[in-house]
Amino acid sequence: MSEIPCRALIEQAYDENVKTRIGAIHRVNDVDISQRQQVLERLKKAVRTLRSINEICEDADDLYQTFTRERLSELIIDIRNGVNTAKRLAEATGFLDALDQYFDVMIDCLRAEHFPAGELDLLRSLGSTNPEKELEVLVFVLKARKPYRPILDRWENPPLTSIRVSEQLQRLQGELQDASTQVSFTPDQRHKPIRWFKSLGQIGTGAAMTIFDVMAAASLLPFPVDPASQSYGAMLSVVGGIGQILNGYGEWRNE
Repeated sequence: MSEIPCRALIEQAYDENVKTRIGAIHRVNDVDISQRQQVLERLKKAVRTLRSINEICEDADDLYQTFTRERLSELIIDIRNGVNTAKRLAEATGFLDALDQYFDVMIDCLRAEHFPAGELDLLRSLGSTNPEKELEVLVFVLKARKPYRPILDRWENPPLTSIRVSEQLQRLQGELQDASTQVSFTPDQRHKPIRWFKSLGQIGTGAAMTIFDVMAAASLLPFPVDPASQSYGAMLSVVGGIGQILNGYGEWRNE
């Protein structure tokens, strides 16, 4: 899709769903703000740990000797809390309603340069050694897997092509809750493969990006946003964050 119809559709989606609701993120007390920041910091730490697993562990047996089951369960809980926060913010500000309507179409419009200033620093804080490349790969993968929702079809009846983005996130929340219990349940529980934890890290990365992008759209971060491109860039950056969550979700469930 060319730039002009992309901009028209996305600005319309922003005006219809987000413009009058973005202020909702400001209507929170200091406790809520503090808790949100704490969730994001724990999420960053969890993602850095999950990214490091590929470097320090050769296989699943090595992983379970390096980390206790309790620690692995804590990582999953931190990822779940990050997803919960990302979904709540996107829902309260109207972004999620827009994605439910136009998610696949918006992926067509997504470019790496649409992410807000500071996104590269966020990815570095999550352990990325090449954040520019990581954003380019994310955009490529989301476009290559479009139409996007069938990525999860083979596990579902009815297929997820009929399920909205918000409902997929809700399912993910429940499955993360179950997973945190399963990992720490019994010593003879089957070991999860390293790829399972790598995909979990992708989910966490997407959650952190979504929290960051919604806050940037609400002008809660200390860098300027061009008003002329705020609605367009904000919508597409949130698409990228949610897309990363769903990308990790699809791979995670396949392990």
